[in-house]
Amino acid sequence: MRIYIVFSLFLVLWSERPGFTRAMTVYHKQEGEEFKLECSPSPEGGRNVFCRNLCKKYTDVLVGDYRYNSVVGRYGVEFKTKGLEAPYAMFVKIRKLVPSDSGNYSCGFDKLDGLVTSKSFTLIVSRAQSPSPSSGVVTSKSPRTSEPKQDHPSHSDVWLYVGLALSTLLILAVILAVLRWRKRTSRDTALITAHL
Repeated sequence: MRIYIVFSLFLVLWSERPGFTRAMTVYHKQEGEEFKLECSPSPEGGRNVFCRNLCKKYTDVLVGDYRYNSVVGRYGVEFKTKGLEAPYAMFVKIRKLVPSDSGNYSCGFDKLDGLVTSKSFTLIVSRAQSPSPSSGVVTSKSPRTSEPKQDHPSHSDVWLYVGLALSTLLILAVILAVLRWRKRTSRDTALITAHL
């Protein structure tokens, strides 16, 4: 009976219910900047998707295309060559961020049986700092000539790894308990049949 309780608790903790979701990486950006993030590409022949929220509905899809580079408004998906192990990498990007871009996003691919999310994250866009009127100093920004760097996650993804490690230990403990229970019951059955 305890095994069922532990297994049920495990399923509840790893379900996608609000309050019990897995930790999402949080990125902080300023208004007007560009956001760019590497995401796993689809297997051969799949449709690459970039979604608002968790790609549960097709209305959440911001960009969904079979092409290697696709742009829909300010949202885009692009591929770049990476190396020998992974020949290319998929990047999702949002140009000219605005505060209303804050929220949850996902990227992944679309298979015949439904959307598959390979990465989920939260983006927080804060308003750009306006220059103080009392300074009287006018500065000009030179345009960026290099490509923007990929954003780095905050430390919240550490909790994801801790959760994965603990869940792995929990699964191993449940498997060990089931094996010990089966061994004990088979031994008890052998003793009962020997006495008959």
